[in-house]
Amino acid sequence: MQTEVNSNNSENSHSVISHSCEFKIAYTQERQYINITLQTHSEIKTFSQIMESISADIRNKFNIKSQTNFDIISSSQGEDGEPIICLPEQSMTDLFNENKKFYIRLDKETTTDYIECPVCYSHISIKNRECSQFYQCTHSMCNRCQRRMINNCCPLCRAPPRAAITPTPTPTPTRPNNSRVFYNLHDIQNYREIDNYRIVRMQDLTMEEILDIQNNNSHHNNTILLNSN
Repeated sequence: MQTEVNSNNSENSHSVISHSCEFKIAYTQERQYINITLQTHSEIKTFSQIMESISADIRNKFNIKSQTNFDIISSSQGEDGEPIICLPEQSMTDLFNENKKFYIRLDKETTTDYIECPVCYSHISIKNRECSQFYQCTHSMCNRCQRRMINNCCPLCRAPPRAAITPTPTPTPTRPNNSRVFYNLHDIQNYREIDNYRIVRMQDLTMEEILDIQNNNSHHNNTILLNSN
């Protein structure tokens, strides 16, 4: 997004020009938008001033420690590309505009908040550690290398891939046990839901039939057992 504000208060005043550009930590999914001011009412920013401002915003937004060094790379160069430089024939609007995206490549020797991919040795943010564990082990790997794996197992310990997460099936509700055991007719008469039930004296049944009723077998549904001694 470009922001441009005109001012006619002074002959030496300029239009304010700024762009919102996307910055992404290389080999991770961490990304932020940073506003880059190229020109203010009072001055036109130099390349050094712009880079100093961008670096400060990067440390603030990505919470990068002061001892950690990093390079800023144009996305057109890829995550392994060379840091951006300003050539004599280039203007600041050529380097920084609303269509530009940039990678932030952290220096391996000064960073402490990142782990290394065991294949390409690129950095993986600690924040993305869980998402970088593709196998049934604790080893991590960057997304780019994982997509290129042929045998799809951990290159360090040969662990197989993590099983795909499947939704837990909804349990089938069990049919309630509709048999009831009562010990006298008075209890049955006070039972409010006996209209659809069949009353059977336990003394008239075999033990197998009683067990069938109590186990709620389909041909004995809605049966009330009367145990009248």
